[in-house]
Amino acid sequence: MSSVRAELKALLYGVKLALAQGYFTLHLESNALVLVQIVQGRARCPWSLQRDLQELLQARSFFKEVSHCFRDANKPDRLSNVGVDSGVLQCMSCFVICLDRSALCLLIRLDKPIGTFRFAWPCMRSLAFAVNPGSLPVVKMLAFFFLVSFLSRNIACTINDYFDKDFDAQVERTKGRPLASGTITGFQALCFLGIQLQLCYGVFLLVNELRFCSSTKFFIS
Repeated sequence: MSSVRAELKALLYGVKLALAQGYFTLHLESNALVLVQIVQGRARCPWSLQRDLQELLQARSFFKEVSHCFRDANKPDRLSNVGVDSGVLQCMSCFVICLDRSALCLLIRLDKPIGTFRFAWPCMRSLAFAVNPGSLPVVKMLAFFFLVSFLSRNIACTINDYFDKDFDAQVERTKGRPLASGTITGFQALCFLGIQLQLCYGVFLLVNELRFCSSTKFFIS
């Protein structure tokens, strides 16, 4: 069973690497006949392989065929050696190689900035009303609220796509989204969400300093 697990991890690693390089039409081959039958649904999957199998099947739309191939006995398989090392595989899956940057841009709707502007506009307008007549808002405050609006909108998009990925896959307009299409996995989306939350938390640490600077300037004026 350990050899089947190694082949499955190698197959999963190869699919992730191919998707990250922009190859979206794949043909999978494995020398493990049992694994081929499991992926094809003709054999029962052991519970120890369920997690990796589900992650592989999330990218099912990108490979149409899984076939069995033969190889010489005792021939080294570099991909299997890499795949069986769970530490290396986990590192690869966490945005080092296997996550396409363009998928992240689509996940946070970087090509549709109107959402960020809708978040930022009320803040900018309030800051403009708060200053003395004839004065301009503090640039640091404007930059702060715009950055918060940008991060908040990105976080909202990530959370929305994560919980709606199963529904999005059934809708023509949304089935091409990264999570719905399987370009990135739910685990990767959660890791990316954690990074965004950390960045947002770091930005909010500046609130007291910016408030003090803004209040001081308002008092002097």
